[in-house]
Amino acid sequence: MFIKVVSFVVFISCFVISQISFAELLSDIQKKELTLFGMKAIGINANIGMVKNIMSKSEINKMVATGLNANGHLCANVVHIIPLIIKSKYEVECITYRGGQTKKSYIIDSLQGVAFIP
Repeated sequence: MFIKVVSFVVFISCFVISQISFAELLSDIQKKELTLFGMKAIGINANIGMVKNIMSKSEINKMVATGLNANGHLCANVVHIIPLIIKSKYEVECITYRGGQTKKSYIIDSLQGVAFIP
């Protein structure tokens, strides 16, 4: 019985962790890079040193969505952000339209302010 309870708790923990937005797990430098992505995407000539404040998860998600939209992609709501092995590159999954359920993935280069469909 004890093993069944422990197995169930581990299963539930894995499910809950997998549902957490990766923005909550990002380092401060990654959060700054994502902020920089949004700034560069809308035409602000900035560099990482100019990003002084670390934004909240919801602010980062809004900044990334704005940057994706400025790049000509559809993103009404960011579902998750996953850092890639390549420095300063991220995979972003979005719900494409407000009130919709269709999801689309993008790769962003945070230091250049550009995004593309993989």
